[in-house]
Amino acid sequence: MPSEPNRVYLGHPVELNGTETEGGSATPVGDTSTTIPVVVLWHSPSAGDILTAYAVGGRWVAERGSSSTTSGGILCGACQIPAKNLTVSWTNPILGNGSETLVYSGVGPTATWASNCSNQLVYSLQCTDGQVEFRATFFVSGPCPTGSSQYCSNLRASPFGLTQTGLTCGDDFLLTMTCGVACPVLQTNGFESFTVSHS
Repeated sequence: MPSEPNRVYLGHPVELNGTETEGGSATPVGDTSTTIPVVVLWHSPSAGDILTAYAVGGRWVAERGSSSTTSGGILCGACQIPAKNLTVSWTNPILGNGSETLVYSGVGPTATWASNCSNQLVYSLQCTDGQVEFRATFFVSGPCPTGSSQYCSNLRASPFGLTQTGLTCGDDFLLTMTCGVACPVLQTNGFESFTVSHS
């Protein structure tokens, strides 16, 4: 059995049985007649661990955290986002470079990271359909944050797109994007790039 992360481990599917009540306990029942290869990220598993695996790029992928070496996080597809405040920074030769805190709130799949208003923009990070999504929300009428709004995102196409140039998951979380003709509103206001990081 490997002793390092990012290796393929053979596992058995597990069904959690028990009474469906809030706060109820579950009994794991493994199907030892079926063996499935799973890529395990972050830390090597131990025999008997129960991991949630996701189909990613034609293979099963799971993550195993460790309280002694990771700070924990929110699983988004195969990516772990730290469950704590993040920082968004930007380059802008017109308004000046800057940064804002993305405040962490929520739990599990409903977790979000959001900023206060800055230059009539609100920045946010979330998990959308198993993908890490960064949004730069601008206001087409009315004040920030209560006016009528629209947003550019790394998951949208032009004229509301941002081009993702990098993604590092886990404790060293780093998401980088460029802002160009895919989001003309932000480009016109001088925004060139965005970086979301855990510092």
